[in-house]
Amino acid sequence: MKIIKLKPAKQSLSAINSASSLKNVNEQIFVCCDDQYDLYELDNKNWIQHPWADAPRLPKNHAARKKLKPDFEAILGPINNNLLIIPSGSKKNRNQGLMFDLETNYFVTLDLSDFFKALSLKVKKINIEGAEINGLNILFLNRGVGKNKSSIIKVVADNFKIISIHKLNFGSIKDVELHGSELCIFENHLYALAVAENTSNSYDDGLIMGSALFKLSLESFDILDSWVFDRQIKTEGLCRYKNQWLVATDPDGVSCSEFFVFEI
Repeated sequence: MKIIKLKPAKQSLSAINSASSLKNVNEQIFVCCDDQYDLYELDNKNWIQHPWADAPRLPKNHAARKKLKPDFEAILGPINNNLLIIPSGSKKNRNQGLMFDLETNYFVTLDLSDFFKALSLKVKKINIEGAEINGLNILFLNRGVGKNKSSIIKVVADNFKIISIHKLNFGSIKDVELHGSELCIFENHLYALAVAENTSNSYDDGLIMGSALFKLSLESFDILDSWVFDRQIKTEGLCRYKNQWLVATDPDGVSCSEFFVFEI
């Protein structure tokens, strides 16, 4: 694969240490995290923190927090002037999402348990990592683990009815399989981040061997091009921002998330 050289971005915020998705809405960047309920917004150079007033309290201890975290992994939208914050669905306590009103900045809960129940009949291990709207459909990226490949799950936007599931082969880095971590649509193509994490299951953390970017067809989901990043990082957020790509890392709560810019 070709190499992408990352440049550190000016954006940084100590409160973000588990960035899991980026969304550009009219050149304003929104960031969700997998281990907290707050949504962060970058308005020009200033960070705005949007807390959910009814959010359950989470322990500060990393191990205890990991068991109870909401595991928000994707920002979807805007849909009717709302952003949908999508959980992974990997455990029973990770089925509730949030809807964020872009006008009022208020949150309401989004119950996705029926969708994940239906998906469990078709997917062995659920772990949603990315989502994008494509016309009347929503595309979800399921992570996979080991030889169990990542997949694109196509659903009807109005009712979340599953249309199709397409498995992806992202290859590997240093003999560790790459698995999907984010989706982004740009110029009629689908872009997917993937991470090579040396772990035996899709829920526990492992040694990061590297990350890559893939360009896919929006019709067939065939891989059209691929690049590997020049840093051994776990990439979880991706969007276009000010005519370049912006990517965020998830250091799994051990340090602050980093933001990088790049071009391809």
